[in-house]
Amino acid sequence: MCMVSLVPEMVQAYASTNAVSEDAGIRAEYNGDSGVLTLDVSTNKAMINFGLEDKKPWTNFNVIKVVVKPGVTHIGNNAFSGCTNLESVVIEGDEPLTIGRRAFYGCTSLEKIQIKEGIDSIGKSAFEGCKSLTDVVIETRIITIEKRVFYGCEKLQNVELPICVRKINQEAFGNCSSLKSIVLPENISYV
Repeated sequence: MCMVSLVPEMVQAYASTNAVSEDAGIRAEYNGDSGVLTLDVSTNKAMINFGLEDKKPWTNFNVIKVVVKPGVTHIGNNAFSGCTNLESVVIEGDEPLTIGRRAFYGCTSLEKIQIKEGIDSIGKSAFEGCKSLTDVVIETRIITIEKRVFYGCEKLQNVELPICVRKINQEAFGNCSSLKSIVLPENISYV
């Protein structure tokens, strides 16, 4: 088993198909055979935020799927930005969760997102540049769709928003050239 630090300056990776870390209060376990990175609660419930250029512990791993276990309250800023092999994200449970700014920025293989009940907010540019993304279903109480959340998602065709959305900020769906439909709630006040 390999230990990997979640503090970007202290990243250590050894040749192994499995890696486990509990640094920064969140448990991250990577299975190299399946390409699955599982995030789970440890001593803290929130992942640390990363800078855009920071090297993440999983940077050198072939992460294909991210599973977020119940109890995790925050996916850090820039956490998976640039993970070009990431195809799916599964968020288990319905506890309050925030998705940080640019959390999945540039994940060019990510195809489908289902944002379940319990997600409180999605940060600016969270899914920007996810060029393979085709469908987005948001099933939560989010009131505002932040700037550039889905900007540059060239294959995005269908978006379903919950009735509680009141505001869609600038360029939220900018450069989504394949967009066919967005189901808007009738009480929306700002686009």
